[in-house]
Amino acid sequence: MAIRLSGDPSATPPIDHVLVAVPNLQRATACLRDLGFVVADGGSHPTLGTHNALVQWADAYVELIAPRDPVVAAANPLGADLLRFLEQRAGGLLGFCLRLPDASATRRLANLTAGWTVWQNVTRTSPSGTTLKWDLAFPGTPRLRGPYPFFIRWDPQSVPHRPVRHPNTTRGIEALHLHLPEQSAASEWYRDVLIPELDGHAKTKPCMSTHCRARHDIHDSPSGLTGLTLTGDTENRWTLPPEIFGDVQLTVHSYPNRR
Repeated sequence: MAIRLSGDPSATPPIDHVLVAVPNLQRATACLRDLGFVVADGGSHPTLGTHNALVQWADAYVELIAPRDPVVAAANPLGADLLRFLEQRAGGLLGFCLRLPDASATRRLANLTAGWTVWQNVTRTSPSGTTLKWDLAFPGTPRLRGPYPFFIRWDPQSVPHRPVRHPNTTRGIEALHLHLPEQSAASEWYRDVLIPELDGHAKTKPCMSTHCRARHDIHDSPSGLTGLTLTGDTENRWTLPPEIFGDVQLTVHSYPNRR
C-alpha cells in the first residue's frame, strides 16, 4: 500500500515538516546551499542531544537533523531513534510531522486509540538565543522514524515557518510518499485511525497553491520507493550525495499556471 501526502492548502492537519537524518550537519547544509536552497541554522535540542538546520517555506519545512551529543541522544527515545537510524544507513528520510492547531486537537487525536504519548513544552534554542516551544503527540512509543507520523502544536510565539525565496525557485512541499506492506499494523493504522479522522479519501489532485500544505491521500501501488517532491518554477531532480543523505532524492515539479 502506498500513502501519498500531497500538497493542498485544505489539509487537516497539514504537513508541518519532514525530517532528513544526516551524520554531519555542516556538510549536509553546505550541499543543499550549493543546490540553491536557503538553509537556516536551526539550533540545538538540549534535552535530545541533537541539532538541526531548516529549509523553510511559508507552510512547511524540511529539517536536517544530526546528533550533537551522542551521550545525551542515547539517553532519550528520540535521540536514540536517530542514532539507530544512522547506524543502519548513511542518512535518509527519517520521518514526518503533522501540525495541529491547538491543545484540544492534540487531546482529541490522542483519545482515538490507547497508548498515545503527549510531550508538553519541548524546546529548541536558536543560534540567536531564542527559545522555541511546542507540544508533541506520538501514536505509541515516542519516536522520530516513520512510518507513523508524529504531531506538533507550536506555541503561538514559536512557529518557525517563514516565506523564503530560494535561488532554485522551490516554493514548498508537493508530496511525501510512503510505502507499507499491505498486511501490516501501520497500514491498518492509516486505514482505521488516521484516514477516517482526517476525512481523507482516495483523491490525486496536484498542488494548486503557491505554498503547499498536505492533503492525505491513500492508494495502492506496487512500488517500494519512498520519496519527497517539491514545487517550484523549474522542473528538476537532484540525487544527493549518498554518504550524507543516504537514498534521498529531491524532485521539483513545476506548475507555471498555478502560482
